[in-house]
Amino acid sequence: PAAGPPLRQIGPGRGVPCGEEALPPPGLPCSMIRPTAVVIACLLIASLLLNYRYVAYTTPSQDACPRDPRAASAADARRARSMSQAKHTLANAADPDATAPTARHIVHPASRAASSSTAPADDSEDARFIIVTFATKGVLDFALNWVLHIRELRLPHMMGAMDDKLVQVCEDWGVPVHAVHRDNPSDANSKEGLTGVLSANMANLRGSDKGFAGLGVLKTLFIQRLLREGRDVLISDTDTAWFKDPRPLVYGHEPLHADFALADLLISTDCIDATDDENPLNSGCWHTPVQKNTGMMFFRSNPRMLTFVHEWEERLVIYTKCPPEAGAKDGKCTGYNDQNLLNEMIEGRPLGSAVWHDGRMNAKHNELRRARCAHAFNGGSYGVPVNESRGHVEGSHRVYQVCMPDKIDRFVVGILPTIHFANGHSFFVQQRFLTTG
Repeated sequence: PAAGPPLRQIGPGRGVPCGEEALPPPGLPCSMIRPTAVVIACLLIASLLLNYRYVAYTTPSQDACPRDPRAASAADARRARSMSQAKHTLANAADPDATAPTARHIVHPASRAASSSTAPADDSEDARFIIVTFATKGVLDFALNWVLHIRELRLPHMMGAMDDKLVQVCEDWGVPVHAVHRDNPSDANSKEGLTGVLSANMANLRGSDKGFAGLGVLKTLFIQRLLREGRDVLISDTDTAWFKDPRPLVYGHEPLHADFALADLLISTDCIDATDDENPLNSGCWHTPVQKNTGMMFFRSNPRMLTFVHEWEERLVIYTKCPPEAGAKDGKCTGYNDQNLLNEMIEGRPLGSAVWHDGRMNAKHNELRRARCAHAFNGGSYGVPVNESRGHVEGSHRVYQVCMPDKIDRFVVGILPTIHFANGHSFFVQQRFLTTG
């Protein structure tokens, strides 16, 4: 036979060369190479599988503490059922021929009021707190995503549904729901709001000025109802994903935001300047010319906030009708929304001042603000930081005392920090969450 490296047997009738072309590790017989490789491969696969299970049970949405495997298996089963049902629900929602809701899916507002928005049994923060979003069938995927995140955090929650299809889906899922579009049928403002909603394309309600204003009217009516029942209400846009319980922060239990315990209203912001947002002297970019954002707001149940939200409702109704007294140029209330209205209110200005910049009118309004809300001015700046005599905690971000002439003499507003309550720019572009690890 031709010369070549010797063969060492590793199995019946099989061999591998043990010459220079395939040297075994020092001290390892050639016959052990293949079994060792198999064992190492098995160990690597087992390690990967174990690591996957560990990661699956310690995601941020769940606690990382050791748990009974039986409980974990039950949680997996519940999650699998929820996701299966979510796919089925979304498929039906996307199908225009899907079965229409039957009468059993629609509960009359009078009967629903007792089951879905009852007053808290006690006065503790946990009993008073509720987080609410408002949605139509056009954003069903966002709504279901919102619910799944809220459920992971076990927060008291409710869906404000604007159509029968969403009511049906919520009831099928066991989601607390209020048929906002069927509320207060005899109320003039409710009718006006519903008319605006129905006049819009339900798949893109945000694209209709009148429809979006109508949604705002119905939203404010329901917020007032919850406030009257003693609920502290956190409202959230549907296209948000909640990863952490907000209650410690909004109730002032975190040292950096201890002053939030003094606030009647907490609101998110369009601020994108991290330095201004975190600067205690300009907490939340208060003095920076950016809008307060209605995407996330916390209302404390008290007479001041009832008055505030009622005024918001009235301004939204005026906007949906756009009468001459609204002050719109050419009689068209375009480019206006619930956020512009709310910013006017926080700044103590009348309807229209934030959009239709009329110099003479604004000068007149500024005189009125200074005359009736002098206590809300700090030199030339509007909004006075609450001081120690009124409860300010050293080291906390500030909250601000403001005023609405002839409506609310004094109320306190705080800005939710963008590091926790991110707007799109601070989260997706700046990725500020990375700075905290």
